[in-house]
Amino acid sequence: MQTAALLDRLVAECRYVISEVEKHKHLTLDALRWRKDEQSWNILECVEHLNRYGSFYLPAIESAIKKARSGPEDHFASGWLGRYFANSMLPKVKLNKMKTFKDKNPLNTPLDPSVIEVCIQQQIKMMELIERSREVSLEIRVSTSLSSLLRLKLGDTFQFVINHNLRHVEQIKMCLKAKAHINPSQEYLNIAVPDIKGKLHFYASNGVLLKTISIHGSQSMLVDTSVFPVGVNVITIEPAEKGGAMESVTFTKL
Repeated sequence: MQTAALLDRLVAECRYVISEVEKHKHLTLDALRWRKDEQSWNILECVEHLNRYGSFYLPAIESAIKKARSGPEDHFASGWLGRYFANSMLPKVKLNKMKTFKDKNPLNTPLDPSVIEVCIQQQIKMMELIERSREVSLEIRVSTSLSSLLRLKLGDTFQFVINHNLRHVEQIKMCLKAKAHINPSQEYLNIAVPDIKGKLHFYASNGVLLKTISIHGSQSMLVDTSVFPVGVNVITIEPAEKGGAMESVTFTKL
């Protein structure tokens, strides 16, 4: 595969992870901590799991890039082991269960929504490292969390870690679907917020203001509709800048 095309794809996948994780920043704490059963991770635990892997691999990748002595190649070929590990992490229609190392398992860890911002910052750091890797060989070796003796090519390490992130983004989606199935009255509305600073106002069908939250730039947001009564409800986007046009999203809760 052409090196530039591979790195471009990896950057795009990091951006996708950010966009998906950002959607959950404004869910209620109850929704973020809900779990299907005692052994299933909730949304915060899924995100924290990514953070724990990021805490290992980001420094390992950065260290390898700093020590690199060989320049970039036009093409990259995965090693057989690196390809195996990367492919094993790819999301599937039905995710197969995989054993998690104890230190990477966040089950029942007290967590709060700050883990979401940590995850976003880690993805930003990963994109920075991908850009830096354009100046070095993707053949250099990176330590893995599996064993101190096992080292994968940089190109394979990027694919392994990012495929792992994509896998757990799908797990988060499944968690939300399971919650909606068990509690059909609690659904989520996905709205696109424009690139402005301002406030979101949540109005009930009778015109009562339910709550207000601040927004900071363009994002896709999941809104927990359990706060709204049955009927036609309105979400108003109010820009902080004076004279800015207000926008509204109307939806009907049955």
